[in-house]
Amino acid sequence: MNESGLKKGDTAVVFGVGGVGIHAVMWAKSFGAEKNIAVDLVDSKLIAARKYGADLTFNPSRDDVLGTVAREIESSR
Repeated sequence: MNESGLKKGDTAVVFGVGGVGIHAVMWAKSFGAEKNIAVDLVDSKLIAARKYGADLTFNPSRDDVLGTVAREIESSR
């Protein structure tokens, strides 16, 4: 997370929320991410991501991830 340059108030997007991704979600929240977005193809992983701090979750097999994330980032500016 230190290398990412994430600052308090930023939006974090984690693609893939397996073991490492879940930790990235948790760290982003602890670093003060304003919006914490998790993306995965497996719904059970998205449910877990919500438990661990994801504000929004998207499954690219049914969601327009790039468009939605772009709108979320734009709306937070």
